[in-house]
Amino acid sequence: MRRSLSVCLVVACAGCGYGQFQTAKTTPVGKVRVSMSQSFQYNETFDERPVHVYNFPPQIDVRVGVHERVDVGATVLMLGGLMADAKVNVMAPDHAFGLAFKIGLGAAADIGQPGAWLLHLPVSVIASVRIGDRVSPYLGFGYGFWWIFGRTLLETDPSATYAKRAGYGDGVLRLTVGLEIAAVGRLAFLVEYSFLPAVVDDPGDSFAFVDNHLVGIGVAF
Repeated sequence: MRRSLSVCLVVACAGCGYGQFQTAKTTPVGKVRVSMSQSFQYNETFDERPVHVYNFPPQIDVRVGVHERVDVGATVLMLGGLMADAKVNVMAPDHAFGLAFKIGLGAAADIGQPGAWLLHLPVSVIASVRIGDRVSPYLGFGYGFWWIFGRTLLETDPSATYAKRAGYGDGVLRLTVGLEIAAVGRLAFLVEYSFLPAVVDDPGDSFAFVDNHLVGIGVAF
């Protein structure tokens, strides 16, 4: 069958392009950590249209410590939903090196097309090291599963045969390098770069991700 036409929704690309903006260290037990960040997103569609607000995806994360090596978090997903996650640091809290495993689950309405929605399952590994009292460089490697539902093609060809949904969804890798700099008290500043290549595409969901580059800055407290 002829492969389904793909629609690269900029809002969705921005949604998957949210940065990491955290080290492998978990939030202390009973404490709350809030981070706010702003990124600039570049992809292959950049030269085809003017710079838009969707090229500057914002992000707000809230994390709560539930164990000396475990915290849970929540963040807005694609402006129309919510994602929750849990992070486990396998290293001792006072160790300079951190190695954490993180998994989440979220759902959101597709604000670009009424009636459409998505399900997102991200998994990642984060490594970081504390240098002195203030500087913590970090790395991240992850994979995001995306299932898109209810989208329809903007244009169709009556003579064409379109592919059916395969069911395995769309997949995006995430490669991140960043730096956290502690300031006064719990205040910290972050800067990072992420590359998000699209590696899997379900030909029947009327959607396709594109490769994205993101550069962002953030503040946490």
